[in-house]
Amino acid sequence: MNKWWIKKTFRAVVAKMPMIFHRLMTKEKIRQLSKHLMTEEDLKICENDFSRRDAIVEKYRLKYPKAEKLFERKLEDLLKHNPLLKQVTDLESVKKDIRFCWYGYGFHPDEYMFFDLGGVNKDSEKRRTFVSEQERVCFRFSVNDFSDSLLSDKADAFNRLRKYYKRNALVIDRKTSFEEFERFVKGKKEFVEKFVSSSRGQAVKLIIVSEIQKKDYFKKLKKQGRFLLEDRMIQSAVLDQWSTSLNNIRVSTFRTGRGILPICGFFTMGRKGTFVVNATIGCVFAAIDVKTGLICSEGCDELGNRYITHPDNGLVIEGFQLPEWNHAIALCIEIADKLDNFAYVSFDLAHTVKGWDVVEINPSGQFLHQAGTLEGFRQELIKLTADMAQLAPYDLKRRK
Repeated sequence: MNKWWIKKTFRAVVAKMPMIFHRLMTKEKIRQLSKHLMTEEDLKICENDFSRRDAIVEKYRLKYPKAEKLFERKLEDLLKHNPLLKQVTDLESVKKDIRFCWYGYGFHPDEYMFFDLGGVNKDSEKRRTFVSEQERVCFRFSVNDFSDSLLSDKADAFNRLRKYYKRNALVIDRKTSFEEFERFVKGKKEFVEKFVSSSRGQAVKLIIVSEIQKKDYFKKLKKQGRFLLEDRMIQSAVLDQWSTSLNNIRVSTFRTGRGILPICGFFTMGRKGTFVVNATIGCVFAAIDVKTGLICSEGCDELGNRYITHPDNGLVIEGFQLPEWNHAIALCIEIADKLDNFAYVSFDLAHTVKGWDVVEINPSGQFLHQAGTLEGFRQELIKLTADMAQLAPYDLKRRK
């Protein structure tokens, strides 16, 4: 055998080893995340023979204690913060059903309320049409390369995609000087502070410059980690009517054999007294028809409340036309096309006095438009996945 050919083959194999290893690790990650889900056989028994359901759920509880511990924590949080559950007459039966949905379909306890799984979508056929949180997490690992930390760090995302942000910002890390910080705050009355790895609106604060001791504040941030400081975005009048907080949209794009496709999204509206707008922290959200930019559902919130009109201002939610929609979609597609390692990306955008601006880019966005329409996204996602390159294939159909 030719020595040159052997060396070339060996080098090619060595070059591919990191990716092969990464694929194996991703496949194992997906397996670990989904292993507590029922087999199709057990799920069908539970759906068709209610008398056997508790025994089968108990089998999974005992087999996967870590999953049970996580479920208990999430259930406790739901019961603590959701007043609607306190009105239920047979709470124990509801809790059993929530646990069954966790092991049977992968629904988190809050999704039970989001998707009305105890009401209009209680039928097993309807429940099967939804993409659960557990399945969504597995899906995003299967199509996104998380060895690239770009979208997991707000500071890195800003630095590498700076031209798409219509505002000034400063990354605070161990290299940042106090002089740089002083230049950033000079002439400002306020700015926004974000912890770079936070999500769901957590660790986002509005900072009033006159209320801080600059040197002490700067030293405190440097000790706590990496932060992104930004100019406050000023939203346009058309969105300011919904609330004075920064109302925003979420658009999810998918890299397929047919190009970058914007498929689903939702509009999040703030409430009185809120600065951060996020669907999982008490704000109102509704599904968007991404082809037109029209709001195509009534509003809802994390507790499962439904709204025809906004609870604070009385504006009718369904049918509202988002402004300059073609610009919003074009912006999402342009950025997504540059993110080679991410086939599924969600964009949070705000319509400001400068037009649509990027709030942040997320490789793990939730499919909360399902809560707005109360209709599942499963079949559409299965079709999309079949047309996407996967790092570690994940089958959205039921396991055997």
